[in-house]
Amino acid sequence: MPVIGWLDLLRAQIGAHRDVDERRADPLARFVLALLDGAFIARQADPSLDLADLTRHMPTALLAINASFDVR
Repeated sequence: MPVIGWLDLLRAQIGAHRDVDERRADPLARFVLALLDGAFIARQADPSLDLADLTRHMPTALLAINASFDVR
């Protein structure tokens, strides 16, 4: 699937969450895509790394980023 397809999928999934304003879905989806891309590259560079360990804090990070939109 092309990157834009994954971005659309992530945006829809994040936007469906009741605590996420629709306008926040795009930057959050882009963050998830960047995090997953970085984790994949790190794993390719060092096969001893575990993707689960690299992405373990992603849900907490997403919640914190979403909350940070309210602090301005």
